[in-house]
Amino acid sequence: MAIIQRNYFSDVYLWSARNQARIAADIEKEYSSPSKESLRTAELELQHQAYVITAVTNSVAFMECVVNEVLQDVTDDYKDHIGSLSKATKLRLTGYWVAGGRASILDKYGQALWLARRKVIDRGVDPVQSAALVVALRNYFVHYKPENVGTRLDPPKLAKKLRGRFADNELMTGDRRPWFPDHAIGAGCAIWAHETAFAFVDHWASLMRLTSLPYQTAELN
Repeated sequence: MAIIQRNYFSDVYLWSARNQARIAADIEKEYSSPSKESLRTAELELQHQAYVITAVTNSVAFMECVVNEVLQDVTDDYKDHIGSLSKATKLRLTGYWVAGGRASILDKYGQALWLARRKVIDRGVDPVQSAALVVALRNYFVHYKPENVGTRLDPPKLAKKLRGRFADNELMTGDRRPWFPDHAIGAGCAIWAHETAFAFVDHWASLMRLTSLPYQTAELN
């Protein structure tokens, strides 16, 4: 007897991003005081940075998973999650997806809204603007190329856009190294990334009038 099931990973990536952010925050809470400075080993700082970067990359993976899951469900006419969409909308979305659906993550979200004849997302306001920065930060990490940073050098363009959007890395309090990346890559960044990704996807789902997507029905703690 064949067993067939449909797997989704959007909730996995969302939970992972949230969990990594929590761990990074716990590390900062535990080791940020001056009395614990001697306990902050190179390995601990490496682990902390890894948790933050993973939170960012998984936040973007969550974003891409959701739109891909919806488009595939539409194409396969898997009605559990796309029942609110009209037949005409499903046909347009299916045509787009079958044709390749090649676009950046945010463009796929925009294309889906346009094909569904819904309100187009405004890239100049949040949560869309912040979501674009989360994607840009993920790309910075995933496609990283070494570059010089310094207190007397102009900060990277991405750093200028990110500064002020989240709390600094508490492990670096009082440290004179440049803000980006050392002060930037902290729990505040990780929390901002997963909260932004969640807010953006929820905003899109509301515009699409989708209310029972896998990540929405999963029990995440």
